[in-house]
Amino acid sequence: MVRKHYDKNYVFAEMPVGRAVAYLVVPTVLTQIISILYNLADTYFIGQVGDPALVAAVGVSLPPMMMLTALANLFGVGASSVISRSLGAGDETTARKAAAFSLWVGTAVAASYIILAGVFHDPLIDVVGGVGEPHEHVVTYLTWAFAIGGLFFFLTGLLAHLLRSMSKSVEASIGVAAGSVINIILDPLLIFGAGWGIQGAAVATLVGQVASVALLLWYLLHDEDCAIVRQAPSKLALDGTVAHEVATIGFVSFCMTTLAQVSNTCVNILVSPHGAAYLAASSVAIKLNIAAFAIAIGLSTGVLPIIGFNYAAGNGNRVKAALKVAVTFSICMSAFFTVLVFSFPDAITAFFIADPATIECGRSYLREVSLCFIPSGLVFLTTSYLQAIGQKRRPFILAFTRMGTVDVVCMIACSIFLGPSGILLGKPIADWLCLCTACLVINNLRKHQSPFARENDEA
Repeated sequence: MVRKHYDKNYVFAEMPVGRAVAYLVVPTVLTQIISILYNLADTYFIGQVGDPALVAAVGVSLPPMMMLTALANLFGVGASSVISRSLGAGDETTARKAAAFSLWVGTAVAASYIILAGVFHDPLIDVVGGVGEPHEHVVTYLTWAFAIGGLFFFLTGLLAHLLRSMSKSVEASIGVAAGSVINIILDPLLIFGAGWGIQGAAVATLVGQVASVALLLWYLLHDEDCAIVRQAPSKLALDGTVAHEVATIGFVSFCMTTLAQVSNTCVNILVSPHGAAYLAASSVAIKLNIAAFAIAIGLSTGVLPIIGFNYAAGNGNRVKAALKVAVTFSICMSAFFTVLVFSFPDAITAFFIADPATIECGRSYLREVSLCFIPSGLVFLTTSYLQAIGQKRRPFILAFTRMGTVDVVCMIACSIFLGPSGILLGKPIADWLCLCTACLVINNLRKHQSPFARENDEA
């Protein structure tokens, strides 16, 4: 008999592992690809105006927006880990508490950040590299996409995490993808048709995020399987243990996303003195780097619930099988994008902006970031696996030995010794060093406990 509806227990515990991983991961990765297209759409359509300052402004606007993603990951990834492990152990009460905490406390924290950033928006823009000509354009973009639409941006990420924790990966993906598609459609209409320029790109982002939140909320409110994570504000009874568990595990994802923005801000600061062409080229390179990371994140967040559920249930064989599928997929996808970007940097840069100086600068930048794809994908997967099984200290080691720390030192060194064209080479150097660290961390875990199940492996 063919099942028309898959509940969480069937997907996590009974469905053949390969199918289960595909069922959870493929929609998430496809959503990330669509999200990539929407992220690149702003850069592409703004690039058609032919002004490097506008392309630079879109890139400079990225760090404040990505901080909202960091907050969504803090509460969403942390809750997903706690919820999946609680369900695997048969503890629905803890799962409900984790969902309520992540939804309502997370929303309050995100709203506070948006208000605070709005009060100090001028110094914030200067800090992230929006000095000189791009400053006014950055203000315009952030007013609509961040100040007005920021809370919707946060809720899109958080609600998607909560749906995935209930095995609703398809529904989460449809909700996120719908907003991205709307954004892509509206970009040319508002940028060129309405003549709004960079403001049109920002408004398109706002409308797309509102649509995503509306659709995700509809799924959350109408699917009976989501009752566990569908918690009203009145159900928020702060449990110190649950709050600590969610925040501690999720804080690793928050740090990784935040440090990535520190890294990107460092790129802006190092590159901006060399002119708008270098800054525009680095903006394209960083967007492609984020695109590759997005696929890695889609893979790791998609596989997290099945690992957490089966780890808590003591099913080590199923955890091993899920990891094997995920690692194979990560390496294949990363290798494909590495070859593609390394081989055609000029064509890719020209696709976004046909400015000869920007294309020249982008040649080395794109090739440098392409070397990040394989190690970063494996590091993301390792970190997500450690979070899924409830590890706290070991994921922090990986979070703090990659972007925003080691890579900043490497980029500064490359800038000194190789000049502006070699700045981004610091990123792959740091990523390969972090992959070596990840191998050491996993080896250390093996020495102290079973890395696959709380109980003895059945094998």
